Amino acid sequence: MRRFVFLVLIIAGASLPLFAQQSPQAPAAPTAPAPQTSQSQPPQDAPSPEWYVDKPIQNIEFTGLKTVSESELRGIVSPFVGQKFSDALFLDLQRKLYALGYFDQIIPRAVKADAQGSAVILQFEVKERPVVSDVKIEGNQRVRTSDILDVVLLKPGDMITNSKIRLDEDAIKNLYLQRGFPNATINGSTQTDTAGKTTLIFAVDEGNQTIVKQIKFSGNTYASDSTLRGVLKSKEQSLFNSGVYQESLLEQDKQLIQKYYEDRGYIDAKVTDVTKDFQNDEPNKRSYVTLTYYIDEGQQWTFGGVKFEGNSIFTSEQLAAFFRLKPGDVLNKSKVTDGFNQVANRYAENGYIFNQVNMEQSRDPATRTISYTVKIVELNRAHIENIIIKGNTKTKDFVIRRELPFEPGDIFSAAKIREGLANLTNLQFFQSISPETPQGTVPGLMDLVINVEEANTADIRFGISFGGNTSFPIAGQLSWQDRNFRGLGETIGAQLSVSPAEQTASFNFTQPWLFDKPISAGINFSIDRATITGVPQDVLYPQFPNATDSGSVPDPFTGAYVFSKPTTYSGVNYPAGAVFPGPVNSSNISTFGLETDYAYAGGTTAAIPAAYLMSYINWTVSLGTSLGYRLPTRVGRLGLGTGLSTSINDVEYDASVYRPWDDAIRQGHGSWYFTNKWSLTGYLDTRDITYSPSNGYYLREDLTLAGGFLFGTSQFINTTTTLESYLTLWNLPVSDSWSWKMVLAAHSALSVLLPQFWVPGSVSGNGNPYVPNAIDQLYVDGMLVGRGWPRTAGQALWDSWLELRMPISAQIVWFDMFLEGASLWQSYSDVNLGDINNFDFSFGGGIRFVIPQFPIRLYLAKRFQIVNGQVEWKQGSLFNGGSPTGGVDFVFSIGTGFF
Repeated sequence: MRRFVFLVLIIAGASLPLFAQQSPQAPAAPTAPAPQTSQSQPPQDAPSPEWYVDKPIQNIEFTGLKTVSESELRGIVSPFVGQKFSDALFLDLQRKLYALGYFDQIIPRAVKADAQGSAVILQFEVKERPVVSDVKIEGNQRVRTSDILDVVLLKPGDMITNSKIRLDEDAIKNLYLQRGFPNATINGSTQTDTAGKTTLIFAVDEGNQTIVKQIKFSGNTYASDSTLRGVLKSKEQSLFNSGVYQESLLEQDKQLIQKYYEDRGYIDAKVTDVTKDFQNDEPNKRSYVTLTYYIDEGQQWTFGGVKFEGNSIFTSEQLAAFFRLKPGDVLNKSKVTDGFNQVANRYAENGYIFNQVNMEQSRDPATRTISYTVKIVELNRAHIENIIIKGNTKTKDFVIRRELPFEPGDIFSAAKIREGLANLTNLQFFQSISPETPQGTVPGLMDLVINVEEANTADIRFGISFGGNTSFPIAGQLSWQDRNFRGLGETIGAQLSVSPAEQTASFNFTQPWLFDKPISAGINFSIDRATITGVPQDVLYPQFPNATDSGSVPDPFTGAYVFSKPTTYSGVNYPAGAVFPGPVNSSNISTFGLETDYAYAGGTTAAIPAAYLMSYINWTVSLGTSLGYRLPTRVGRLGLGTGLSTSINDVEYDASVYRPWDDAIRQGHGSWYFTNKWSLTGYLDTRDITYSPSNGYYLREDLTLAGGFLFGTSQFINTTTTLESYLTLWNLPVSDSWSWKMVLAAHSALSVLLPQFWVPGSVSGNGNPYVPNAIDQLYVDGMLVGRGWPRTAGQALWDSWLELRMPISAQIVWFDMFLEGASLWQSYSDVNLGDINNFDFSFGGGIRFVIPQFPIRLYLAKRFQIVNGQVEWKQGSLFNGGSPTGGVDFVFSIGTGFF
């Protein structure tokens, strides 16, 4: 056969054989040009001189490679190295090389590997296909070039093939169909200049854009034309709709009309035809179409009930509860289908995945009722034979397996599998998670293969946060964190936060599983330096150095006194902020209650002149540990936690210049004192995705005890109740990669600092219980709480907000619109949840990134208050135009204060 082929080639005019013989020392013998081949015409069997037949292939080499690297070809040619040469083997190799689509021409030759020709080296001289240097669009007028280039797959640097050009032509055609150009034609071609650069050109003939002028209906008596128009995806041109005509929507519209009727009892309704009446408007290069849908409504039917056959695992009453229809109701096909699916899911969730579940209908034309019979063949439960993890390179297998609420040998429950996949998603360790369920080794056994693609869990963050406060406008943050430390699921991190008012350095470590149980344990260490401003000073001013902390006042005492609220003294009315010149002595201080009048809790520092206010620095060094337990329940994920922390604190100020009113601050001056805390936490969580929920709720209670039987200087109880709820209002697919989704989110949290129920005598004997630490105060910070408002502190805080959230890219960034109200009180005794005058409101919108490494929020907020039933707008720092009520505030925050 080989000699016959060789003879045919000689007769055809080949002057030399396709393969030239060559020794390793000698240059290649000249050869005649090989036959020109192409991908559409695979090469023929090569004539085979006897020397290389059945010789092992020692190597395969390429010349002429420019764009394609030899390493890309190794996967194709490596299996052939070491095999004995044959015509069939050689033809298979050439076909595979041409199938890559990289080459216009491949010229082969055989070279002796040694002088004896004991092995052969195959050399291929290739001519690569052209590479795109530029992509141009010609002829487009109504569709932007950038929009067309977005759908073109071929980019500069890509290798050009006819099949790729055809794919791009189709993509551009589909784009024009979506824009209402049904007659657009696309022609792709290449143009190579003298320098060898190839430009890919798509010539576009747009044709006329077609607009839906009118939509009509014929045969409808039950539903009005306007009702049916609202069902369709095709829309007439109007002020709010472009009305572009898309041929692809017609079939969807027919199904939507049919579904509308089926859900209202007309289960035989059909759209028998759709006519299209086109009218051209050549001057405007437009066409108009009138669509007419012809409908056969049929008759309306009622639901006659459902019965079950073959069920023994679940009762008929249990299964019938899934059908949300009662006998006599107007038949709703969607509800019937949904009920049937839930019956099948009930079996699947309990491991009966091999069951046969079918539904039959029976009609009674006399009463126009339709009854259903669900026939069930119950088979044995399926069990999990193996759980196979693929794709994880950093995360250890056991870290993944411990999040799965099942193990090999368990029942193959669809509900448990969904729960396990949700647990893995909430870890935020993986970019994608995709399960496979191949058949096991024997019937009744299934393997579960979980394919994961790991995400980056270690990150370094550096950023600046802006708030609405003039004295606290900016905070710089630098942090490092790894949420999957060593691939063991541990969290470790360090953070540095610096602002003019507060500087904090902290370290934290959390182990989420102890003893192979869902028990978390953590440790944290922090150093905090805070500057507390606007602190009232004592009635005893620095010019009286003989004053003591015992409460006694030198007599006579001629110092001045500042009233913090309107007061009548000795027949004289003093407004807030007025200075009583004295003399003030121990007698009139106690008689007229001036000490109580001056106390911070009894008035507001806004009424006190700045000359009588001071600031101090509070240092806090803290060490804390935590322990938590997570338990899945029928109603949601239940969590319990506790923690202990201790801190040492110091208050710094110039005692020769300042004397704070609060004797607790004076006691903390110049000496380190302890604060001990014990925290208790409980929560119930049903959110689908914890870091960006779309459905579910979150209920949490936090209780912190400081001092009391724990001793320490600070004495208070902090309680915080949080409730959040999330609901997807709609989720409408727009394209294969994006859905128009809207999530309603609601949040409310009430925090209160209360006095300790028991204070050790060693503490109470030294003055009133107090909360000296800035970090223990409750804050409207203008960034995460009370967006846009100045930073203020108090001892009771109620913060609530409503948000509408829409994904721009669900895994990256969302657009949020919010309405928020925050109320801050200086003491728990002042709390009045019904006093709307005390709320600071803001509304606005912006973007929220949900990437763990990039938790940034950017909002524009408009602030206002409601005073005596009237809205009072506040001036914003941006775009105010000089108006005292104009402008908005820019809110830039980094952190995870809210979901």
